[in-house]
Amino acid sequence: MIEVGPGQDSILHEARFLDRLFTRIDEQKVDLLLMVRGAEPTPFQRVALAKAVLL
Repeated sequence: MIEVGPGQDSILHEARFLDRLFTRIDEQKVDLLLMVRGAEPTPFQRVALAKAVLL
């Protein structure tokens, strides 16, 4: 999960991030969830936060 600014939680931003990530590391399965900074988490985001591994 990555906190982003308002309007940056689109599939386009997610794809750009993954593209840049995979230029630095080998491509692998990555679960990416964008969350707008300061916004109330959705039920799915709350579950993800509860089970997340901090990197």
